[in-house]
Amino acid sequence: MASTNPIKVHLFHVGRTEEAPLLSNTLGKIHSKVYSDRIQLINKKKYRLEELASSRDIPEISGVSEVICFSVMNFRDGHGPGKADNHTPLESINYDGGSPGEDTAVLYDPTSGYMAIQYAHSGPRHSAIQRYLNAFLIEGAYEFKPKFDTEFERKFQTQRHLTRIETKIDTSQVSEEDLKANQAAQHIFNASRELDGTMLNITIGVESNRKGIWLNDKAKELAGWLKNLNKKDDNTVTKLETKGPVDDEKPEIIDLLGGRLTAEIEVPISSADYRMDIEDRWIALYRVFASWKRKGFVR
Repeated sequence: MASTNPIKVHLFHVGRTEEAPLLSNTLGKIHSKVYSDRIQLINKKKYRLEELASSRDIPEISGVSEVICFSVMNFRDGHGPGKADNHTPLESINYDGGSPGEDTAVLYDPTSGYMAIQYAHSGPRHSAIQRYLNAFLIEGAYEFKPKFDTEFERKFQTQRHLTRIETKIDTSQVSEEDLKANQAAQHIFNASRELDGTMLNITIGVESNRKGIWLNDKAKELAGWLKNLNKKDDNTVTKLETKGPVDDEKPEIIDLLGGRLTAEIEVPISSADYRMDIEDRWIALYRVFASWKRKGFVR
């Protein structure tokens, strides 16, 4: 059985001004160009529309209402990965004049105007994809508006057990008085300060394949403390997500800084090149999108 890795997915509604053409037309126009002519420079980084397909072209989702699937990539520079083996030293990868690249999978439903976008840590984010598409327009513009879960406060309260907390904190904004309210946070912050750190990224979790294993009650207390901490200054905590069962059902990821709708789904990884096939990611995006549609987030 192939190994898998989880990807996060966010939901957006695509708005456009009257002058802007249909997004499907813009995508088709860009895709008709040769690869080099698809490139746009955004914030000193090169982006390119990589692949474009209809759900009708993908056997596993060919029978659903037609949606548009595409991917946008960015060229990477700086230090890249190497090739590892149990019996030989780490080797450099010969890109033969090219460079590493990272792509982001996107699914767009023209009927509803909603778009599911893979969150890619090193690949294009939604804001860059929006700017990339707008760069091809003569008039008008597109705007990707994130969809929020208005019930995130209630869901957090019903998340009795957590399997993961992810947060990013500016420790320079946290006072000693603040830290007195949470002993677990004191230990973490002291370790960061001993190293003269000011930005603290924390991921605390349990192995996803260990069913019924949870973080203890202090994890929920820590998440609540961080949530309240951000009410004093919304620049202190710039990321705060919890994962755990909601209403005793399947685990959900909750964005506690605004309720941005987030889902997580496993995608197979190739044992040959250690990449997730783009069709597998599109299928995963559709499954998440269909779930959100059933729950009423897509109308």
